[in-house]
Amino acid sequence: MQDGVVKVNIPRADADSKEELKASTKKIYNEQKDRIKFAREKARKQIKKLIASDNCQKQAETAVQKIVDDAHKQMDQMLKTKEHSLKNL
Repeated sequence: MQDGVVKVNIPRADADSKEELKASTKKIYNEQKDRIKFAREKARKQIKKLIASDNCQKQAETAVQKIVDDAHKQMDQMLKTKEHSLKNL
């Protein structure tokens, strides 16, 4: 401790730990994509159950799919960012 500051040396991550972190990140990414897929299917079932008009059902399903596509784009970008930051550890 020097001047009220505690300094801790943290070693740089080695290749094995980087690969573990990358695999863990990819696993979480895939789990979240599965959750989105499940939510989309649940929404589609609710749409068919609650909306009688075929035209309105299609509009609602299109809106749900747009939300899903946007979520996938955000997740893809987050994964790329995380993988890039792991390379720089």
